[in-house]
Amino acid sequence: MKDKEYSIPNEYSNIDDDLEYSFPKQIEEFNEITVDNEFLNAIEDEYYPIDKKKTIFKKQLLKKAIFGISAATLLIITSLNLDIISKNNNIDIIDKEDTVDIKDSKEIVSTIEDYSLVGCWSNDTEFYRFLDNGNGYYYNGQYVSIINWEKSENDYHVYGGGITNIDSINHIIQYWSTDSISARTEDGLYLSSDKAGTLLYRPTESKYDDEFIVSLLNTPFSERIQGFWEISSTIKSSPKISDLGPSYFIFDGTNMISDIGSDSYSYYKHFEVPYTIKDDYLVIVKGEHNYEIISGNNTYSYIDDQFTIYYFLTFENEYLLADVFSGSHVLVKEDWPF
Repeated sequence: MKDKEYSIPNEYSNIDDDLEYSFPKQIEEFNEITVDNEFLNAIEDEYYPIDKKKTIFKKQLLKKAIFGISAATLLIITSLNLDIISKNNNIDIIDKEDTVDIKDSKEIVSTIEDYSLVGCWSNDTEFYRFLDNGNGYYYNGQYVSIINWEKSENDYHVYGGGITNIDSINHIIQYWSTDSISARTEDGLYLSSDKAGTLLYRPTESKYDDEFIVSLLNTPFSERIQGFWEISSTIKSSPKISDLGPSYFIFDGTNMISDIGSDSYSYYKHFEVPYTIKDDYLVIVKGEHNYEIISGNNTYSYIDDQFTIYYFLTFENEYLLADVFSGSHVLVKEDWPF
């Protein structure tokens, strides 16, 4: 599992009610996206092909099972020895809650070779749904990430990702991605990138209204980004002009089109600039973007060589987080207004 992270402050100003947090009016500059240790899997991919990774992963599961049995056996022997000592020396052993009964220890957990990935799997607040056409999604309790899967011999290769958190305190946006090989045991489903197989997902019933997400699964990001996006809230204001920001974005497949300006100064400048998709969550708009307002004896000038735009999902809506002229703004995707 690979992760990137980034987040935003606690008091967000009136972002859509569907989001599970509110945005503050002021925050500091975002840090660069940080990379979780799970990104080391990319290096592993270069040196360990998928088939070899799967073999290593299953050996790890076997080692964990053997270790568990060894630990249980050691606890049992220790418990029996303590009982003998206590009887010979008239010493009461008061706390025996950690004593492991031999009947509670499990045999080595073997992997199931013939199984289907299709369905819903959960672990606490984490939830996967795999559809039978090779796609699906991951939900971490806050945001949704689109994923894909394919058969890999007796197991499955799972890959994809998206933004999973916006941390308002540390001002970090968190991006998660996975590049996993699955393994099925009697206990449930393991994914190789989840801490070397220590995170178990159990079969579950779908408990979310995910019709909106399912409708997006077969749509490439290059198409999902296209359309009309309306300003929803301002997370961070630009210096000197507190309401400087985009009134909308339009992505037409080639250009980003926007009117960026200020209601306070009644001036918006029109922009129409080519954009580049960097990943399934990130759009870069490069160019010499400038904005200037003259008010009385004051001149306010802004120059930006790049607008950075992040894409994230909930079960109800698609959103953009846009860094424009030192400000940060949230936009929600809407139907075309014209």
